[in-house]
Amino acid sequence: MSILYITGRNGHYQRGLGVYLNSITGSFSGISLDPVFLRQPFDEQVARIQSAIESSADHKIVANSYGGYLLMHALIDRSETEHDVLLLSPVFGKAISLESMSFSRPPGANRLLEALEQGRIAKPRHMEIHTGEVDHSCCPLLAAKFAEGIPADRFELIPGQGHMIDRPIVQGIIDDFITRR
Repeated sequence: MSILYITGRNGHYQRGLGVYLNSITGSFSGISLDPVFLRQPFDEQVARIQSAIESSADHKIVANSYGGYLLMHALIDRSETEHDVLLLSPVFGKAISLESMSFSRPPGANRLLEALEQGRIAKPRHMEIHTGEVDHSCCPLLAAKFAEGIPADRFELIPGQGHMIDRPIVQGIIDDFITRR
């Protein structure tokens, strides 16, 4: 079994969650959304994710936060994909939090929402979305809308968790996802 890991913003695929993913599989690759990657124009970032997907046909894909956002863009107007996809705390567009007084609006947010509403996002063979119910970067209502619109095979709002889901919870989610099928 092989895993392609797409990190969150400023992540490195050989650190953090990547260390755990590498330890549980014999074949592991990744894309680091480090400052060098993020300096590329948005469409080039998406094209790089598309290229990685195409060259990783037999991989399960794990995408975290902004990596999930880029992955969703990479699936717009694509044919159905045979990948199993796990999204952890994915960004899906605008997020506003009065509690933390934060606002984010990633590039292409309207394009992604329109693609969802028009049914133009390719459905992976299996797709899971897991996010904290108090995530200020992944709006739970928007996550639910994507889970219904794709549709996701599994959607979980994790009680009491924010954007950085506790490590034991993440490891349990990954273990279930990896052993599936």
